[in-house]
Amino acid sequence: MPDLIPEGGRVHIGVDIGGTKMLVLAYGAGERRSWTFPTGLGADSKVVLGHLQTVLDELACGERALAGIGVPGIVDERGRIQDCDVLPRLRGWAPARDLAIVPPHGVLNDAEAALANLAATNASEATLAVVGCGTGIGFAFQAAGKRLRRYRPYAGELGYAPFGLYGTYDEHASGAALLKRTGLPAEELTERLEQGDEACREAARGAGEALGASLAAVLHILHPEVIGLYGGALRFPGYCEAALHTLDRISHPLLRRTCRVEVLPEPEFAVAHGAMHAALGS
Repeated sequence: MPDLIPEGGRVHIGVDIGGTKMLVLAYGAGERRSWTFPTGLGADSKVVLGHLQTVLDELACGERALAGIGVPGIVDERGRIQDCDVLPRLRGWAPARDLAIVPPHGVLNDAEAALANLAATNASEATLAVVGCGTGIGFAFQAAGKRLRRYRPYAGELGYAPFGLYGTYDEHASGAALLKRTGLPAEELTERLEQGDEACREAARGAGEALGASLAAVLHILHPEVIGLYGGALRFPGYCEAALHTLDRISHPLLRRTCRVEVLPEPEFAVAHGAMHAALGS
């Protein structure tokens, strides 16, 4: 992504604040570096700022840095976090108020950041969607180049949408739902799936099928040219495959043939890259 690589000794930073971890990605001095820090329900702005300060100290970049931040919650047009159910202590925080290197427009919903990342490699007038599969289900959309959240900043909460008569996509399709269903930490679940544990494979199929249903809803309501997928749950063997199989099975053939569904390049960095684009105003 050449447009993200800074010149003149500057540093570009992208931050992906997730429900379980925070990823920081930086371009500068001819290299790319990344850091991962734990978050969790107890994480607040002081925790996030502390992690960022660790990065800034290591980079020794000071005011030469420009940073964008993706947050798994509802962010208003001034860059203030209005709600964040996976990180409730971030509610009310405006990162640009505490970090001069972060412009207000550089703080955005994490799915909106991933959308900015996808949009950077497509035509400016494209109709695009992204669906995130992490602690929760994220979603963002643009029609003919117009991004929905620029007009309705609270739009796109696909994770809260009902799935069947009981529950939501968050409760059935997300990585957190899969971990809750199996009662296993992510590393052990991955290992058991790779070993062919049938109970774990069935749980992954169930979560993947729910994700596939959410993709079908996006496809039939919005019919984007591309649906990009990102998020940590994609690494669970069988999960993404079940989602795509379900999408193919329940979708109208014409709509499905005219929509490309793909995992975003370097999906673990999709939000961080998109946050950089937002901070740069692209």
